[in-house]
Amino acid sequence: MEDLLLAMLNNFEATTLDLHQEQDPRSKLSLLLQHKRFLLVLDNVWSKQDWEFFVCSLPKGLCGSKIIIITRNSDVASFPVKSSEYIHDLSTGLSFKEAHDLFCKKAFQDGICPPELEECSRKILNKCEGSPFAISTVGTVLATKPQTKNEWEELHDTLTSNFTADPKLLVLSRIFQPCYRDLQSHLKSCFLYLGIFPEDYYIRRGRLFRLWVAEGFVEPTAGLTVEEVAEQYLNELIDSNLVQASSWGIDGRVKSCRISNIVRAFIMSQKFVTDSETIWCRQTEVDKVRRLSAPNLIIKYLSNSGIDLNGIRTLQSYKKGSSGLDLNVIRTLQGHKKENSDSQFAMVLKTTRFLRVLDLQGVPLEKFPSSVVGLTLLKYLSLRKSQIKTVPQSIEKLLFLETLDLKYTRVTHLPEEICKLVRLRHLLVCNNPGSGGVTLSAGNLGALSSIQNLSLVKVENDRRILKALGKLIGLRKLGLTDVRKEDGVELCCSLQKMENLSSFDVASTSKDEYLDLDHMQSPLVAPLYLERLFLIGRLERVPKWIPELTSLTKILLKWSRVKPHVNSLEALESLPNLMELTLVQFYTGKKLVFKAQTFKKLMILRIEEFDELNLMKVESQAMPMLKKLIISRCQGLDSLPWGITGLIQLEELIESDMPDKFIANLQKHSAALEMMQIRVIHSSKTGSNQSSTRFQDFSPSNWHLES
Repeated sequence: MEDLLLAMLNNFEATTLDLHQEQDPRSKLSLLLQHKRFLLVLDNVWSKQDWEFFVCSLPKGLCGSKIIIITRNSDVASFPVKSSEYIHDLSTGLSFKEAHDLFCKKAFQDGICPPELEECSRKILNKCEGSPFAISTVGTVLATKPQTKNEWEELHDTLTSNFTADPKLLVLSRIFQPCYRDLQSHLKSCFLYLGIFPEDYYIRRGRLFRLWVAEGFVEPTAGLTVEEVAEQYLNELIDSNLVQASSWGIDGRVKSCRISNIVRAFIMSQKFVTDSETIWCRQTEVDKVRRLSAPNLIIKYLSNSGIDLNGIRTLQSYKKGSSGLDLNVIRTLQGHKKENSDSQFAMVLKTTRFLRVLDLQGVPLEKFPSSVVGLTLLKYLSLRKSQIKTVPQSIEKLLFLETLDLKYTRVTHLPEEICKLVRLRHLLVCNNPGSGGVTLSAGNLGALSSIQNLSLVKVENDRRILKALGKLIGLRKLGLTDVRKEDGVELCCSLQKMENLSSFDVASTSKDEYLDLDHMQSPLVAPLYLERLFLIGRLERVPKWIPELTSLTKILLKWSRVKPHVNSLEALESLPNLMELTLVQFYTGKKLVFKAQTFKKLMILRIEEFDELNLMKVESQAMPMLKKLIISRCQGLDSLPWGITGLIQLEELIESDMPDKFIANLQKHSAALEMMQIRVIHSSKTGSNQSSTRFQDFSPSNWHLES
């Protein structure tokens, strides 16, 4: 910044001002700019400190001058301005037309793409994914190349290859290096690790955080869990614009992220992680592979690849269609195969003795690999979406295990030896269609003192499980099913000890079984930091402690069938942070009223299967932030909610399987809804009409606890 300051001063004076002269150059520049009107453009500003240094050089009265700051750091963008209207965020990417215009300006002297290069230009732009940074850089590189189809096709093919190995991409490498170098040290490993995921992969935040923690990238911070620290890391990487957020929760938190293909190419050039393509092309020395990612159809043949498997610390698979695989590679790896696939896979695991992370999501295994229990240093084990049915008692040997992910498998029972894994933080099971949870021995469940995430567990007449849960005071997410009315006292006793619980899902044994959750010692000892609550089962009334949950953002109440004389919404309407409310068979009354000045932050409301309901009313200034209203299978409701025109923020009205009279009334008011710019969507779960709108099944087997 000092050099930039001196360069600006040289534009005012013929002689160069030495920085060590008596007068501070910032003061001199301020004096020279006094009473002048100017346009100042600062490109590639990476830190607030740089901006603070420079702003001291500017006079107080700017006389209508303009300052434009170009940065990849969102903190820098927001630092000098008081209103977001002055921030123009380009991180979401350009439209194709905008991208094409920018590309042509950079790549062609006259700004016009020749017809013979149009198709190749489109393919290159697709690789850039709307990033102005990538488009400008690639266009600049191509401007120096012959305008021939072969030359451009060659560059397109190298956009996902090794940067340093390909001279054509050295310019990109030089540009990314400062961005990478500017990252704080604790973020560099986290950033490079993203290369372990394949191209165009949407990375779920929960999975990413658990992997980072298992790899040892996350530094403990007082007062926060390592997963919370990992979330801070992800937000910092997104702020740097090297990582893109791809989906968000209703609370604004990032649910998944991704990296562009060009960023991934840069990551792979750093050789922090290795993919199968790099190995087969012999771009990495086989004895230096530490973190390896490969398609699940290839991973079991690694023993024939020539890789020193003993040096691998991380082995991850991913699903890739057979059409995307090089069959010659598979044949080479298979060699003269005499053993079956499971035997070859076991051979791979026996050789990788020092593995810390084994992520076999989607690998078509039917049995738990017996050789896994010999990986005694393992911290992370995922068999998600495999076909395994049982977990062996010898799982107890994995004493360092922190994550065991068995979601979408066929496992229905866990051995009691699982409770010997005292370092276990995340035990994720079930969510397989038709499955209602897993049985788990209550014997030593309380020994899982590190557990943060436990779902989905069947209680099944065993109150010892509920009592043992009271010892797991560090739980953040808990999912239970097959709970009976008489379990209520023990369940509440345990819940009130879980001060840090943020997500709680519970289902009764059937739609006619009551959930009795009104046995807290007082409403103030309930888990006050709950953000998500799913209650599936009959309720005599909404539990008295729910109005105290000021952090609650998402509620689902299903099969409650609260009686008409009970003020069913009163317990929910004043929750200050409630953003999403789903009510399924919640109420047996004929009239449902949303009172004035209630549900002030609610953004999504779903009403489903209110069989007796014939009137829904929205009073003035109720739900002022509502954006989406879903009404489904309410057979007695013939008309739109009274007062719907008062929902000034409403963007979508979705009806599903509603009676003909309701549809007719909806059509009658279509002009008014269109004038309010409300998009009406018709959907059906049971009829023949197909719709792009999909409704979530809220049965326990389809619960998702952000994992």
